[in-house]
Amino acid sequence: RTITMRVDHIAQFMSLCTRLGLAMGATERARQVADSVQRTLDAVRVATRGAKPVSVVWPLWQSPVLVVGRGSYLDEVIEIAGGVNVFHDMSAPSPPVSLEEIAKRDPDVVIASAKISAALRASGPWRAVGAIRANHLVLDNPALSGRPSVVLGMAAVALARALHPELSGSLP
Repeated sequence: RTITMRVDHIAQFMSLCTRLGLAMGATERARQVADSVQRTLDAVRVATRGAKPVSVVWPLWQSPVLVVGRGSYLDEVIEIAGGVNVFHDMSAPSPPVSLEEIAKRDPDVVIASAKISAALRASGPWRAVGAIRANHLVLDNPALSGRPSVVLGMAAVALARALHPELSGSLP
């Protein structure tokens, strides 16, 4: 039996846990996994609630430039971690944008993998983005954030620590 389900949002991941638990005869274990992820996400949200939001852009691809939009679970992780996605107004999961538009929206921080961060730092055109000029990059760990999975809570914790180091002691 094959189960397919599109998972673009955290709620869809939670639903997938339930469906997989039913299909595998492991409903209790699936509920435990989903509950654990949700508890961690909730704890991060509570810890970051009073923090000053940090505006971010999360480029996923360079040519064409694709960024995290509102249609992605990563937009939700940004918000939970105390950030504000400057492309939250775009409904697609990874909309194409111009460097000029990124520079215009002037994020405080750029979130990217080590490989993409190095490329952005070395790129002349990306110097139009103030956060790149100021070296305000947060390194993403694709093993945590690369897809909605059982490590979503850990992804939120890691991002919250990077965006709000002053809160490290209050994060799970």
